Amino acid sequence: MAYGVRYFKHNREPFAITVAGSKYYVIASPQDATDFYANSQTLSWDAFLNMTLMGFGVSAARLDPLWEKPLHPTVVNPAKKCLIHLTQDLYKQHLLPGPTFSTLTAKFKHSLSQLVSSDSFLDRYVRGKTLQAVSLYDLCADVMIDATQMTLFDPILFKIDPGMTRGMRQFTDELWKLLYPSRLLDTREVKALREQYHRAFMIYQRLPRELRQGEAWVVSTLIDQYAQLNIHENDSAAMLVMVYWTGDANAYKLAFWIMSYILFDDELHSTILSEVAPAVKQDDIDLAYLSSQCPRLKAVYYEALRLTKRDFGYRKVDRNTLVGSKILRGGNFGLIPVCQLHDNETIFGNDARQFNADRFYERPELANSASYKPYGGGKTYCPGRFFAMQELFAFVAVLLVRFNVQLAGGSNAQQRFPKLDEISLTFVSQATFTGFLWGGIAVSFVSVLFRLFVRIKAFRRTWVDDYLVIISWLLFLANAILWQSQVDALYNQFRLSAQTLFPTPEILAQQKVYLRSEVALIALFYSCLYAVKMSFLIFFRRLGTNVYGQRVWWWFVVFVATASWASLIGVIQYPCLLKSIEYIFIISIPVLILWNVRISIMQKLTLMGIFSLTVIVMVVAIVRVSVVRTAFNVQADQSWLYLWANIEMAVAIIVSCLASFRQLFMKQDKPRYVPPIDDAKRRNGARKLLSSFRSFLPPIPQHTTLGGSIFTSHKAPQMESSSLSKDAIVPLHDIHVSRNINVSSESLEAGYRHHNLRE
Repeated sequence: MAYGVRYFKHNREPFAITVAGSKYYVIASPQDATDFYANSQTLSWDAFLNMTLMGFGVSAARLDPLWEKPLHPTVVNPAKKCLIHLTQDLYKQHLLPGPTFSTLTAKFKHSLSQLVSSDSFLDRYVRGKTLQAVSLYDLCADVMIDATQMTLFDPILFKIDPGMTRGMRQFTDELWKLLYPSRLLDTREVKALREQYHRAFMIYQRLPRELRQGEAWVVSTLIDQYAQLNIHENDSAAMLVMVYWTGDANAYKLAFWIMSYILFDDELHSTILSEVAPAVKQDDIDLAYLSSQCPRLKAVYYEALRLTKRDFGYRKVDRNTLVGSKILRGGNFGLIPVCQLHDNETIFGNDARQFNADRFYERPELANSASYKPYGGGKTYCPGRFFAMQELFAFVAVLLVRFNVQLAGGSNAQQRFPKLDEISLTFVSQATFTGFLWGGIAVSFVSVLFRLFVRIKAFRRTWVDDYLVIISWLLFLANAILWQSQVDALYNQFRLSAQTLFPTPEILAQQKVYLRSEVALIALFYSCLYAVKMSFLIFFRRLGTNVYGQRVWWWFVVFVATASWASLIGVIQYPCLLKSIEYIFIISIPVLILWNVRISIMQKLTLMGIFSLTVIVMVVAIVRVSVVRTAFNVQADQSWLYLWANIEMAVAIIVSCLASFRQLFMKQDKPRYVPPIDDAKRRNGARKLLSSFRSFLPPIPQHTTLGGSIFTSHKAPQMESSSLSKDAIVPLHDIHVSRNINVSSESLEAGYRHHNLRE
């Protein structure tokens, strides 16, 4: 989408992109975004809600009752709204400032005080009496997720499932797989977490009200509504999971970024600490003070939210709608990429993509800008924005005031500031990676066995190219074994980058071993492909390279392949373009051989297609490089890179076996026996006699002396054939022909004594 904005020279007019057959209109102008959010007549959010409900586990067959309006008004639902829209109203009533909101914030303060205490921290993070470094991401997630659960639900939920909060981070990171399902995605872990939450809330909602007295008003009201409307308990449990996730999903991530910006700037740290200290008392947290008397903290909050809120506003275009100067056609979708609004240099300055703690402090009106929409807009303006701000203010203030928080190693520590991962949605799951790896080993092994079986069955021997294929498979196997031992380290590297794994000495030692192993993995990859290339070259040489030009070209291709392999081994980061060009050179050898063979055009094209199976390997090589690169030339996702490298090795071995099966290169017919010409017919003349000889003799490629005369051959004989043949083509350089012709006819000798016979 950033490319689209640049492509249209930052005019920020709506433009369309097509993804998987669906058209999406991209809205990048602040004013257009405001109009887009405000339009509830022709732009609908309901389609997205249905997709979300099904992602959380609501049955598609039971969605209709959730949208049905009740026949009679109730105290809770006087406007007779459907359950979905009623739920939105209940959120607004509970989460916007008011009586229930005050009750909610009071409960959160109590939960936070319990969790952010010396006893709690010592019990959770300190082992023994030694001072230990703690992952900031873990700390923020542990405290914020637990505090939110304690605020919304009764403590009995912890007794039903004590491990619910531990999986929330993974569930949040992989939820998109449930919202956009595909057979290509590994959803086992996220589905297992969803089922875990379903089981917990199935039990929770069955409990009598007196056992759930500690839950928030909105939760009690929703459970009552589910019961009154006879909502299936599986669906009501799924919707409670949505409530649970909504409260936990984003607060801990934003807390991490706010604390990171503060801790990596000593001056800002000192300023914020002085500002919030009066709000934190021994047994209370003054949220009103934090909201009204801490402009520096509020500025950091707004700025961190601007830089880290990178999601989309989504609508279904029900009918043609004018947005800006463009008409959005009905039946398509509209998207607002929030990052494009937040990175708008016209609004936020030339440093819009960088953190500036003074930006909102010096210009507080930016928080009300049309280009600042971290919580959406219109009727779907997030009602939880006030509660989110106050819980984050409370967490930061308590953590900074009650504890001496600093970077591990002190202010001079060489820690790098964490970076927001905008390279890709996710990496390949570990199960998918190992599944493709060993699946490729199995399929290629069967291909190699079949190749050897065909060779021994047909020719009762093997050749050098067969041994090269075996070597390539053994290199592939060694690569797979090494990956099996290092795959955990690869995925721990991702977890370290995402700040979800703390770099203990054991983890760092594991990463050192992995970095050394990468050299061996890359060397095995290139060597495996080189062995396959040489197998092709040896195989094509046996087909025939007697012509001088063909021999020269063959040696040239061998040189290119060998030089490329040596360069790639010597310089690991060498680009992969040359490797793809080699396959084109290799294909050219059999094409040159076929060019001068006297067979039909259709037969030539068929055989060229068979010889060109190496194009498949070249395509996989191109995909391997292309699929992991982005338009911004950033570092590629290693899981995708290595996955496609393993696929390329497997495909190369399989293709090398397919391209050399005996039946693909055998004669389909056998010369039919032609009876000899009798003496009476030979006496009819020299031309008929010579023609009869040529009907069953091989072509004469050189001048042959016959009875003092010179015969010159110009055309190969035509041989009738039978479909019973199983003879293979013999390599051209192995053919040796000897001819002895005795002619006893005196008339023939007399007729050819003084001149040459010519056809």
